Amino acid sequence: MNLDSMGIEYKYQVIDNFLDADAFATLQGKISHTQQFPWFFNNGVVQQIQGEVLWDFQFVHTFYSEYLGKSTEIVHLTPLLKKINPKSIHRLKANLGPITDRPRQTDWHTDFQDRVCTTAVFYLNTNNGYTVFKNGEKVESVANRLLTFDSRLEHAGASCTDANFRAVINLNYD
Repeated sequence: MNLDSMGIEYKYQVIDNFLDADAFATLQGKISHTQQFPWFFNNGVVQQIQGEVLWDFQFVHTFYSEYLGKSTEIVHLTPLLKKINPKSIHRLKANLGPITDRPRQTDWHTDFQDRVCTTAVFYLNTNNGYTVFKNGEKVESVANRLLTFDSRLEHAGASCTDANFRAVINLNYD
């Protein structure tokens, strides 16, 4: 058994072509292939940072958080949420990281340390960015791919160099 430093098993699931082609195309078009979707600047990919690190930023849209409430844009995620069928949602957001000169990996982080829940990463475009676990296992960014794992697992994301951006939807749920 392959365990992290907290004793959590490195177990994850990857499902390709998670949504049917029409539902995916509609979702992708509403979020990452339009000028009408509201993205917000976030200084620091993993955490808010002080000072200037040129590549450590992303654009985010929080669809839902326990602290911020719900965005009206959540309606676009109906097919995704119906298929995942969460009992409860802790946080739901989209992340868009621009192209970088070389792959830039975020700091290691966990989505939640104080609760047992599931993280889902849904990839909106194909690129050479990836999600990597601390044991070295990588999951490539492939459009319409869903990755699920224990939210307490340390992981990182990496930027892309072969597309204008890397976009994912991140869901933490029970």
